[in-house]
Formats: sequence, structure tokens, C-alpha cells
Amino acid sequence: MALTNLYENSLFLKIITYLILVGFSYHLLAGSKKLLSDAFGIGETLESGRFLSWLVFGLTFIIAIFFLIQVF
Repeated sequence: MALTNLYENSLFLKIITYLILVGFSYHLLAGSKKLLSDAFGIGETLESGRFLSWLVFGLTFIIAIFFLIQVF
């Protein structure tokens, strides 16, 4: 109960939690992009690699907004 109250009142802990969640989500998406490239050859050309990089960035941005709403 005390830890819940500490988390609810601490902006610092919320920011740290948010940054960790966003970092892990980016790492997961970028790793998936890398595995697709290595295993199936998707994204090996400059054009498709650029598209997938922007897709990873966009999905990370959407997930970051979702986490922002959930954490705060």
C-alpha cells in the first residue's frame, strides 16, 4: 500500500517508468525490424529500409503516447 502511494505521488518514478517502457518498446520494434531483414531479406534495399525505419519510429511514437496516457 505504501509503495502504491509513493508511485502515485512521485513524478520522478512516473517519468522513469515511462522512459523505460518507451525504451523497451523501441528496442523490441527495432529488433523485429533487424530480424526481418536478416531472416527474410525484408528491408535490405535503401528504400525499403528507410520505410521500415520510419514505420518503427511511427509505431514507437504511437506506443509512447499510449504509455504516456497510461502512466500519467
